[in-house]
Amino acid sequence: MLFAAQIGILLVEGGPYLQKQFISQHLWDEAWVIQTQHPLGQGITAPDVMGKLIDKFASGTDTIVGIRRED
Repeated sequence: MLFAAQIGILLVEGGPYLQKQFISQHLWDEAWVIQTQHPLGQGITAPDVMGKLIDKFASGTDTIVGIRRED
């Protein structure tokens, strides 16, 4: 449906529930995860994203990791 509408990129930025839905239904191609050294306190744990490493780099004290889905 998105391809037919000539939409090539869809950015989904949501909480853990929405992320888990996209991951479990294989509705993603690429994920960019920001890993921080700062304790975030209480809350819902982010889902694990497994796939092929695209890139990994530092941004200040954080690490940004790019992951591509493997089928």
